[in-house]
Amino acid sequence: MIADVLMTAGFQVIQAASADEALKVLQSSVEVDLVMTDIRMPGSLDGLELARRVRANWPSLKVVILSSEYPDALANARADAWICKPFRPTDVVDHIKQLLGPRNDTS
Repeated sequence: MIADVLMTAGFQVIQAASADEALKVLQSSVEVDLVMTDIRMPGSLDGLELARRVRANWPSLKVVILSSEYPDALANARADAWICKPFRPTDVVDHIKQLLGPRNDTS
């Protein structure tokens, strides 16, 4: 659902079914400005580990975690934003616009 909202807002979205798949996208030649993840994900890595790996390998890449949980480990994930579920889709769009700044503002 959030991918549809972001595309409607004018963002280009690449969806990954797992953190493992997201890392493959990041390792490819595709340009990515922001990674958005949930904590609980299918595959061998959860969203917190994805956030840690993104931060370690692509330090300038923005990381947003969407979750209904707030574990202590989240503080160590060093995400740029944490958005609590349930959320309003417009709040997510506003957060992303703020993180990416005017160069990516779609309004």
